Amino acid sequence: MKFNRFNRIAGLSVLTVLTAFVISSCEKDTDGSPQIGTGNPVAKALSPDSAAGGTTITLTGSGLGDIRSIVFDKGNVPAGFQPTLNTDNALIFRVPSEVAGGSQNIVFTNSAGRTLTVPFKALAYPTVSDVSNYNFTKGTVITITGNNLDDVTTVAVADSVKGISDAVTIVSKDKKQLVVQMPATTLSRGTLSITNGTGRIRTKQEFINTDKAYQVFTDAYGTGFQDGSWGRPLLYRPRSSNQEPRRLERTSRKATGI
Repeated sequence: MKFNRFNRIAGLSVLTVLTAFVISSCEKDTDGSPQIGTGNPVAKALSPDSAAGGTTITLTGSGLGDIRSIVFDKGNVPAGFQPTLNTDNALIFRVPSEVAGGSQNIVFTNSAGRTLTVPFKALAYPTVSDVSNYNFTKGTVITITGNNLDDVTTVAVADSVKGISDAVTIVSKDKKQLVVQMPATTLSRGTLSITNGTGRIRTKQEFINTDKAYQVFTDAYGTGFQDGSWGRPLLYRPRSSNQEPRRLERTSRKATGI
């Protein structure tokens, strides 16, 4: 009798486990995001309400479940986000690196097509990653490569210690490139001060005014210098472009017969 009772208990236990397994197997698979239906989205707060690309933003409110898209409306720049960070009362996302600077709206849309618009100010300061030339004279054209350059309003070559700032002419500009023409200046060297719709930055790159340098040779010998070569003379090499100075080259023996 005890053996039969044990068998019955063991059988019931196995049946219970199998039943639980079948029930759990029938549950709908999810991606781990909160299973919250759509509502009428209402914003309570956006923190912070101004930030640069890459910054984490938190939207709080009600009816925020099942958001499907986030778009910064200046230039219609989409922002990626994780559905697992979206509940009925909050949504966490990042400002896209491509965001256009200035005041604009962020538009949130849920799976039912309902939208929520929240004001935001994107901070997109100009950045400089490369320049075509670090030396300049009056009229030299320099190409600056970077980001957030399409709304640049002013550029100046400056020295904050000396308190000198001379305006630089903007030739052309787009999001990733800025072309400028350098002015005559009393500065022997300086950085560029670049201002756009977000604010002003000063380049880490320093630019040398060769008009103020000790000139041994530029397009010709400087004052007090001459060709003192013994034997084969030095000759000028023609420019290959307007940005390249003339150079000196030693002539070959065949050309001079020396």
